[in-house]
Amino acid sequence: MGQGIGPLADGGVLAAARRVLPRVDLIGLREDRTGGPLLAQLGVPAARVVTTGDDAVELAYELRGDAGGEGLGLNVRVAGYVQLTRDELAAIAAQIDSFVDGRRPPLIPVPTSRHAGEADLDVARSIAAHVTAPLVESGVLDTPEAAVRQVAHFRALVTGSYHAAVFALAQGIPAVCLAPNAYYLQKFEGLAALFGRGCFVVRRDFSGLAPALVEAWERADDFREPLLAAAAAQVASGNAAYDRLKSFVHANDD
Repeated sequence: MGQGIGPLADGGVLAAARRVLPRVDLIGLREDRTGGPLLAQLGVPAARVVTTGDDAVELAYELRGDAGGEGLGLNVRVAGYVQLTRDELAAIAAQIDSFVDGRRPPLIPVPTSRHAGEADLDVARSIAAHVTAPLVESGVLDTPEAAVRQVAHFRALVTGSYHAAVFALAQGIPAVCLAPNAYYLQKFEGLAALFGRGCFVVRRDFSGLAPALVEAWERADDFREPLLAAAAAQVASGNAAYDRLKSFVHANDD
């Protein structure tokens, strides 16, 4: 339920997937741009697959505010599975600085990982040190609800974290998503396919970051209602899928 499937390239994993996944009664995908076709190739009947979006969409949608804020949200993930170099971090900081020049919105971090070696707040601080806008911190975000409420203060978000993007988009706030590798490209392009305009995907070398931020910022009010409608549709689909799952459980009880 709410799963991302793939990318899969390992022969052993693919063989196991072909053997197991067609036997699953229901698979709820958080994106169907690549997950759906992959499941079809693996032999999963289309009737057993439903696109629900991510489970976190419902939480963020329910906690949405009446309007977006005035800050620029910041989350850049550095970890082994992201593979960002120091030069690329400098390039990201330069693009953000180009955007904030003349605007000077407060930069508001939204760390979604506090693990050693991928602490988002440390990266936000290092980027903000090279940007001509203040970094506004507001205490420890130690629950998903706290992170969602932090995002409500944004007019737009630049993020390398999937769930930070979900928290923004489901509240009607545009997100500019950094996709440095195939893994994140699949995740963010799948998110963009579900939410549509207002979800921007920026590939490595990140030269498109500043232009995407300009559009996200200047058209934030235009994006709000379509993004909220997309979130509502995903919430409804997810709830229907869980009702379907419940019917399987009750049938087995009988």
